[in-house]
This record gives sequence, C-alpha cells and structure tokens, in this order.
Amino acid sequence: MKKLICMMAILTNAMAMTNIVVDTKISANFDISFAENKTTGYECYLSEYNQNLITPIKSSATSNSKVIGAPKQTTWSFRATATALPQITTLTIACLRPWETKEAPKEQLYRIMLK
Repeated sequence: MKKLICMMAILTNAMAMTNIVVDTKISANFDISFAENKTTGYECYLSEYNQNLITPIKSSATSNSKVIGAPKQTTWSFRATATALPQITTLTIACLRPWETKEAPKEQLYRIMLK
C-alpha cells in the first residue's frame, strides 16, 4: 500500500493532477471547481472521462464580483456510477480559444478515487 501511495504522489506531481477521493458510502455525487474567465475567450469543456465510472450532472458558474470581466468560479457536478469499488479514473477538462486552432488546449487533470 505504501508503494502505491508513493507512486501516485510521483505521478501526480509529474502530470500536475489534482486528486479527489469520493466516498460513495457518504455520497455518490462530487464537484470539481476551478476559476474561469470567459471574457478572455477561453471556453472550458469536459474532454475525457470514463463513462462507465462517472457521469456528468451539470456545470454552473458563479461570481462574487460585480466587476465586468472578473473571473468566475465554475463548478462541474458528477455522479459516481461505478458498480465495483474501489476504482481509480482520470478526468480532463480542456480550456481553449476556439479561433486558436494551432494552440493546444490548456488541460486540467483530475485523478478520481472512488471507494
């Protein structure tokens, strides 16, 4: 078990992943939140995830600022749908400017641990 934890920590730092643990005994639903500023032209979307283990429910954006162009906090809600536990999967949210076709999307990677 210690080897697994150490290996995960090394991979996490190298890939810049965020770890999320979902205890399905408490709730099968979980959220991922990040800052997003659509006034800069970036659009974020769910680009990769395992449909057999998690299901997107909704996304929403909120802001406490009244300043025009201020970033918003975007929250994506998911439901763990895995039948056999524990499971580990990854989820990628990509942010890009649609008109910049030669630029690679900025990706936010998450490691989801379902238990």
